[in-house]
Amino acid sequence: MVQSPDNITVNKLARNFRIQKFMEATKLTYDKLDAMTFLEACDALEAAAHDDGTSIIEPYSVEDQAHFDFVPDALRQIVDPDVEEN
Repeated sequence: MVQSPDNITVNKLARNFRIQKFMEATKLTYDKLDAMTFLEACDALEAAAHDDGTSIIEPYSVEDQAHFDFVPDALRQIVDPDVEEN
């Protein structure tokens, strides 16, 4: 177990694995990522997704479409019968 920059005790192997994966995606060094809090590292991932295309990740966005709002009641009852329609 190790202490993260967030002051959270985490499994050393899991933290090392996460940093290695973030290194692959962000192209940042181990030492730089190791010094970041988890949220700072997530911001680095987002920045890498919006870079010039050299990153292995890209932004994920879903465009809202009108038919998302029109779910037939029969389907809604199957998927989520506990939710009441407003």
